[in-house]
This record gives sequence, C-alpha cells and structure tokens, in this order.
Amino acid sequence: MSLDINTPNGAITLLQEQQAVEIIKQVWPGSSYIETPKDTPADVDAIMSMNDVLKAVAQTSCRQITLGDMQYNFRNEWLLTFEKLLKGRRMAMGLQVEYWGLIYLVPDAVLLRVKMFTPQQGWLVKFRIEKTMTRATVNGGTAIRDNAFIDVSGADIMDMWGRRK
Repeated sequence: MSLDINTPNGAITLLQEQQAVEIIKQVWPGSSYIETPKDTPADVDAIMSMNDVLKAVAQTSCRQITLGDMQYNFRNEWLLTFEKLLKGRRMAMGLQVEYWGLIYLVPDAVLLRVKMFTPQQGWLVKFRIEKTMTRATVNGGTAIRDNAFIDVSGADIMDMWGRRK
C-alpha cells in the first residue's frame, strides 16, 4: 500500500511536522513526541510523554495559513475529519490520557495546541460536524465526508523560541 506521506508533497508535510516537534521541545523540555509509523495509517499521529510518563495522544496538522487567517478567515476553526476525531478520542479513552490537536501554521512558524478531550472531563472543545467536500489528501483530489470544525480559540500558541502566547 502506498501512503501519501511517501510522495514529494508528503515529504514536505513531514518536514513541517518536524518543525512543529522542535517547538514542542522548546516549550516543554523533558517531553517526547513519539511518532506513529509513517508507513501505516495510524489512528493518531503521535503520543506525547512528559518525563517518561504518557501524557496525551495527538493529531498533528500542518496548514499553509497564518494565525490571522486562522482567526479571521477560518473563524478559529480547524477542519479535521470526524473519523479522525473519534479515533483519537477512542485512543485517549483506552490509554486514559488527554487528546490534543497540534496545528502547525507554516507561514508564521507557530504551533497551536488545543486540548480536545480527557477521559475524566469528556470533550473540552466545541465542534460542529458537516458533510463537506475537501481535498482528499496532501496530494490533491477531492472527497466528500463528515468533517469536524473544531473551535481552537482557546488554543495555546507557541513559537520556536519557546514562547507561549
């Protein structure tokens, strides 16, 4: 099976994800972003540990938009397939850890971290579900599917210098 990550566009996304990981290391010394295998379609992109204790499962997205675009043009909403949202929640429940959304905004080199779910508190963010047409993969195409539009207005905003905004 060939995955989109094994294409030139996929390689670019992989580099951008590495930039996001560098921000995580600056902001949370002692943390680990442990990637799931890139050669299989895993339910989440990574697990997060802090000082060798599992802390969260994470879904990571890289977007070619600025923070201003996210706030004003996209109304602080992050689009994620509803299926991925549910898979991440299931993983968090099974491991009894938080479920994070990590959104790397490439032009600004900032990372948004939104805590989406905990087993103890349930959903921590508002989201709406709509059947919409979106790009099928990093390599293009279109798909009609149920998508979650997740409110990220309360996200932590972090940059490469370890600053939290």
